Amino acid sequence: MQIKTVKLLLLLVMMCLCTNLLFSVTYANADSAQETMLWEMRPNESLIELAAKFYPKSVTMQRAFVAKTQQLNQDTQVYADSNARYPTATKIIIPTLKSLSVRGAGAKKFKRSKKTSEKISQEAQQLEEQKGALDAELAKQNEKIKALEDKANQLKQQLDQSKNTPAESKS
Repeated sequence: MQIKTVKLLLLLVMMCLCTNLLFSVTYANADSAQETMLWEMRPNESLIELAAKFYPKSVTMQRAFVAKTQQLNQDTQVYADSNARYPTATKIIIPTLKSLSVRGAGAKKFKRSKKTSEKISQEAQQLEEQKGALDAELAKQNEKIKALEDKANQLKQQLDQSKNTPAESKS
């Protein structure tokens, strides 16, 4: 009985951790939808680490990302130091890949893709559909987590009750 409870609790913890790996991304505002996004920094994460996740092979783009992010958040004093770690989840404004690559920000010029705007629009629509499907799947997983939490609480209560109930002696 106790092994099953432990396994269930471990499963619950693993599912919660997987859920926390998904990032919350939204556009900062409608006018700058192609320029910036609102990004939720995870606790104990730094801006330099985030830049490395977005641009793992380009130190130049990492620097451009950090500089632009600091500029976008200068009013809120968020990330005065790019090595600073946030103690809690905090939303910041970050530049989009498109805005960094168009402006260059000291980065190498990228060759323009031969894709037409129609193809890009189709890809964007497909990505939006995939995002919708992922959001729906996330909602289902959150429901499953809630159900598992409820079951874990029930099992804990049963375990507590069985510990508190005196064992019946056979005569």
